Order: sequence, then structure tokens, then C-alpha cells
Amino acid sequence: MLGFELTDEMVKTNLTYWMTLVMGLGEIIEMRARAEVQPMREASFSMLYMYVMFNKGLDDVETISTVFELLKMEMQEKIVKGQGITPKGAPRLLIVTAAGGGCPFATPEITYELEASGINICVKEDYGDTYAAAAGEEQAAIFEQATGIQLAAMGMLMAATTYPKRRIENVINGYRNSDLNLDGILLWAYYGCRTLCGPTNLIKDGIIKELGPNEPVSVIEVDYLDHRYHGIEQLRTRLQTFADVLHIHHAGKKS
Repeated sequence: MLGFELTDEMVKTNLTYWMTLVMGLGEIIEMRARAEVQPMREASFSMLYMYVMFNKGLDDVETISTVFELLKMEMQEKIVKGQGITPKGAPRLLIVTAAGGGCPFATPEITYELEASGINICVKEDYGDTYAAAAGEEQAAIFEQATGIQLAAMGMLMAATTYPKRRIENVINGYRNSDLNLDGILLWAYYGCRTLCGPTNLIKDGIIKELGPNEPVSVIEVDYLDHRYHGIEQLRTRLQTFADVLHIHHAGKKS
């Protein structure tokens, strides 16, 4: 039906390479999350994130693994020297985005505005995914026994179980991580992305219910196909206001 042979071994091999990429990405995620001075722009990281998530080509694995190693070395050097795109001690922001990196990748001007306002965008919503962490050992055992098609189906099922309750839990777990010392949460809501962004306000309400009304939580509406309603000029005032709130909240925690 596909016009070519697709075996379990082919699918499993592809997923093995993909998991290798994901592990490399995870180390960079950790470095960005804990950096006091952010060494990498959110838009640049999102481009890398989207490449890993959607590129399954086997030929690129060695190359991208080398790129990861070089990138980690450069980031570590910047961290040690205190060099980056945000000032030391800047407010730290968790972002809730469709498809992980898709929103900042599609509209980099939003993250540029926040970073220009001195905001360290350091963590995405899935950082606090304790479900995935707890399932690590079980996944290793399952991976050895399952067929390729079964693994692909499991991936689809896991994605389907994340909305919206698990997404709220992930955000709360990440935000409450005392090592990260986060100052606020920003949720992306793409006008045309009903599948992933439809429950955005429900997720926001769930977050506020758990954290209380005093933590800075905001939703930013974006339409990258028609900027007449949700273009950057209309959003700039809201972004600046939210950045000001983050700075005030951050200063209050220090005093």
C-alpha cells in the first residue's frame, strides 16, 4: 500500500537514531534551564528542537551528534565566562508552546522582544515531565521487546495522553523546581492551531488554580498567517507589560 517495503527493523532502527538525537538535545535543554546568563536564543533553540523532532533521516545522525557536541562546548564556555543574551540575574521564564518548539520557531520576534526586555527564556513546559522520567527504565525494557510498529503506535498514544491534564502537571512540576528559580509562565495560543492550542485557556486556569493568583501567568495570542489581528506591533505593548511584571515579581523575591 505504501509502495515500498516497511519492516519492523527499519522502523526500530530509525527510532533508535531518533532517540540518540533526543538525548543529545536533552543535555542542551538542561544547560539552558540552569544557565544564569542565557547562552542561546529561544528561537535558535526552537529551530534545533524542531529539526530533531521532525527529521528522521538516518544519514544525518553522526553529523548532528557532532554538532551537538560542538554546541555544548560553546555553550559551556559562554556559561563559564558569564556571556549570553540576557543580563546576569534576569527574570526566568517558562513557556508553554504548541509542539514544543513550533511557536517560538514560527514567530521569533516574540521571543526577541522578551529577551530584549531582559527576560531569560530558559524552560519549556515539558521540562517537568515526571511521567517520562519515571517511565525511563520501563521504556528501555519495552524498547528491546516491541516491534517497530508497536513503538510507533506507543509514541502516538503518549502524545494523545498529554492534553490538557498532563500538560498542566508538567508546567506545575517544572515551575515548582526550586533549582530553576522561575519567575513566570507564558502560554502561546496560535489562532489557527486548534489541535494543540485549543485548550490554552483551560491550561492557564489549571496553572493559576494550582499556583495561586500571585504568580505571573499570561497568554499571548498569535496568528502567523494574518498579522492584522495578532501581529508583533499589536503584541509589543502586551509583551513589554508582561516583562515589567516579571521584573517586579523577580525583584520582590530577592527583597
